[in-house]
Amino acid sequence: MKKFAFILAALLALSANAFANTEDELKLSEQKLNECDNTFQAEDKSCPDKWSMRCYDKLMETNKKAQKCYKQVAVDLFEKYYGLSKKEAEEHFDAYNKFIYEEYLFVFNNTSYCKKNNCGISVYLYSEYAATYMLYLYVYKIIGSISARI
Repeated sequence: MKKFAFILAALLALSANAFANTEDELKLSEQKLNECDNTFQAEDKSCPDKWSMRCYDKLMETNKKAQKCYKQVAVDLFEKYYGLSKKEAEEHFDAYNKFIYEEYLFVFNNTSYCKKNNCGISVYLYSEYAATYMLYLYVYKIIGSISARI
């Protein structure tokens, strides 16, 4: 009976330690995600005349950079908590990113607003912004989902 109690106590101590480590890892992932977002917001504000298309290339690059940062956080989470290989995780994230971008591109290309106001190439920028925002939410929800399970 003493051995059973000792083994049970050891398992409880180990699981409590594992829980604390997981919680710390998730906080670190959330911190990385927020750093990515803060960098994106700061770089986004660096162009004061952003919708005049003078900063189109810089803004597209800024969005792509933020998406790449979000991808790194998501891939780490997929590897650790979902058992995917790095390649599988990257493919999953890239497929989702492409899907979101194309869906918003379809929405912005086929709206009455853009047809009436001749949005030109800005629909691509609108779609990039929407994809960047949705990817941030996606990674944030992954962290929340993992947190809810521990």
